[in-house]
Amino acid sequence: LAESEAALERLHTLAADGSLSREEKIRQILEVGRDRLGVDIGFLTHIVDETLTVEEGVGDHPIAEAGVTVPLSKAYCRHTIGSTEPFAVDDAVADGLEDDPAFETSGLACYLGATIRVDGEQYGTVCFADTEPRSRTFTDSERTFVDLLTDWVSYLLEQRKYAAERASHQERLSGILNTTQSLMQARDRSEVAEIAANAAQN
Repeated sequence: LAESEAALERLHTLAADGSLSREEKIRQILEVGRDRLGVDIGFLTHIVDETLTVEEGVGDHPIAEAGVTVPLSKAYCRHTIGSTEPFAVDDAVADGLEDDPAFETSGLACYLGATIRVDGEQYGTVCFADTEPRSRTFTDSERTFVDLLTDWVSYLLEQRKYAAERASHQERLSGILNTTQSLMQARDRSEVAEIAANAAQN
C-alpha cells in the first residue's frame, strides 16, 4: 500500500508539471510503473492490423526501443489486447510458456500488460516486463495500479489526438482564407478558375 501511494504521488506530480511534453510525461509514467513493479522495462504500444509498434519505452531491452515493430502473434500483448483485465506472466518457464513465441522472440520471463483505449477505441497496450522471472506473483494491487496507470497514459494520448486535430483544422481554415483572398484579387474568370482548381487539388 505504501509503495502504491508513493507511486501515485509521483504520477500526480508528473501530471501537474507543465514543463514536460506529453511524450516525456508518458516516458516518466512508464518509469514510475517500472519502479513500482520492480521490473527492468516498460513500454507503450500501438497495435494496427496485427502489427505491434512500440511508441515509447524505458529500460535496456530491444523491445523497449521506440519504433520497434513486432508481429502481434509473437508478443505477449496478443493475450492482453481486448481484455478488460491485465494479463500477467510471473515465470514463463514455470507457467508452461517456454515454447510461446513471445518468450522465444523476446526472452521476457515475466510480463504484466493492460489494454489501452483512446476515445473508447482500442489503441494498444501498456506493458511491464523483465528477462528474469518474478520471485512472487503479481498482486491484485499491482494489477490495479497498472490499470490506473493505463488510464493516465490514455488521457495523454487523447490530449495529443485533440491537439493534432485542432492543428489540422486551423491549417485547413488558413488555406480557405488564403484561397478566398486570392479569389477576391483575381483579375478575370480564367484566373478564378485556376485558383479554384489549385484549391481543389490541395
